[in-house]
Amino acid sequence: MALKIDPQKKNRLILIIGSIAFLFNGWDSLDQNNYLLAGCNFLLAFTNIVSLYFIKDKATTINLVLFLLNSFLAFIIAFNYLEVGKKGLPIVWALVGFIYIILALSVYKKTKQSVKT
Repeated sequence: MALKIDPQKKNRLILIIGSIAFLFNGWDSLDQNNYLLAGCNFLLAFTNIVSLYFIKDKATTINLVLFLLNSFLAFIIAFNYLEVGKKGLPIVWALVGFIYIILALSVYKKTKQSVKT
């Protein structure tokens, strides 16, 4: 028996988990003296947390934009870890980026369907 999770709660959970990951990566970027990347991580984590109060619909434009921004930053983080010489972390962050793109596409389809009806 599969658990059914409300799509709104699922989107909120995804944003909370992403915020935690970006906060930890921000601290790591501060340790590496990469202040620009740390600032981007902290800013996007804060944006994800603040947006939780504004998300009211199941599939909104806010979700779409946030998922795309999260994806973009995840790819930047993967590239940064690749340049530093890490082996596994770039793959993980690239997968996170692709997952956020898939989520953005699903939100886009849902918003497109809701406009048609």
